[in-house]
Amino acid sequence: FVSENGDDQNDGATPRTAWRSLAKATAALKAGATVYVMPGRYHENLVIEGKDFEGGNPASIRIRGKGVAVVGNGQSPALKVIGSRNIIIKGLTFDNAKGSMVKDSRGIALRHLFFKDGPLTVADSIWIGMENCTFAAPKDGPIQRASSLSLEKCGPVILRNSLFTGPRHC
Repeated sequence: FVSENGDDQNDGATPRTAWRSLAKATAALKAGATVYVMPGRYHENLVIEGKDFEGGNPASIRIRGKGVAVVGNGQSPALKVIGSRNIIIKGLTFDNAKGSMVKDSRGIALRHLFFKDGPLTVADSIWIGMENCTFAAPKDGPIQRASSLSLEKCGPVILRNSLFTGPRHC
């Protein structure tokens, strides 16, 4: 569990003993495990790098409870998945003008996510699924010319029941 009121010295096993940082949770991520993110504002990015769960059950990161879990520090991509496999991310909001990225990855499922004020770039990846996501590009600002979703050198990508808003889209 991760909570904005948690402590990284805790064990993260229950809502009462939740970790404070997403970084602590992703470092402990294992095949078949689920990290539950409690509603709140997380002034950090969700970075998943070099996690390979191809041979086992997928690892999951998802919201738990009523409300919104907003992720992003404004300095670098709010979601960064690099060199990882077989991961599900569900129910989070990524709020960052620097955008989000999935790169050199395989079997990543993005479900019920809201990409606010920054594009999602998927590059050099295969079997990426995006379902019930909202991609919102800002109407003005530094990324006015950017699209909400950019696909670069990708294998099969599944995009289902998703919404694009803003001046430009794919």
